[in-house]
Amino acid sequence: MYPDIVPRYHPDDEYLFEFDVDEKGRTRFDTDGVSIKFTDRCKAAQEAKWKRLSAIFGPRKLLPKSMMGIRGANPHRLAYGWVYKPEFIWDYATHNNLEMDVSDDKWLTKVTGTTLIKYGELTEEHKANEKLISTLKSLARFLVLDHLSERAGIELERVTPFAYEWPRMFALYNNYNFVERTYEMNELGGVDHVAAIVQDAMTFGDYKPELLWWYDWKHITLNLNTPL
Repeated sequence: MYPDIVPRYHPDDEYLFEFDVDEKGRTRFDTDGVSIKFTDRCKAAQEAKWKRLSAIFGPRKLLPKSMMGIRGANPHRLAYGWVYKPEFIWDYATHNNLEMDVSDDKWLTKVTGTTLIKYGELTEEHKANEKLISTLKSLARFLVLDHLSERAGIELERVTPFAYEWPRMFALYNNYNFVERTYEMNELGGVDHVAAIVQDAMTFGDYKPELLWWYDWKHITLNLNTPL
């Protein structure tokens, strides 16, 4: 199950939960005044362990039958799709000049001066408004999902992959619902056809996503206490 090249134990693991203390042995608090402060070697050990976990439970191109949720099997849940970082959503929205009707939102209508916001046509004044941009970035994820799903002809799933660097992904299916989802896509030309549409849509500029299987973090318990 585990790749042989990934070390199970690291000598710094003993520092995974080492608190920083003052000269009297009292636990220090972090800059927020609430969180307990970890030592620098603790932070380094934690980062190293997360990377090892990500390598062990990392993405894969193919899944063996033993990892498919069929015939009573109960494997960890994995999703088949494309991971992305937050900035991808904004770049996709502006690249494709996605539109959003805000006629029912008085504040957005007032601050943008329009009832139809076009992400690719924001003015410099708009871009300088931090509250506006923050709001538009928050709403963009729904627009992008709808846009990709419309192009693909099937609603894509939003998943939180177990990944050190990738917080989100768009998925075609998972290892439990792949049969029914495949039937749906057969009506649209097949899985390969639908995947090619999404792949093409998500490939622009420096973005070159790869279609892979990723562990679904919502359905697997992995943390710094997880033994390797």
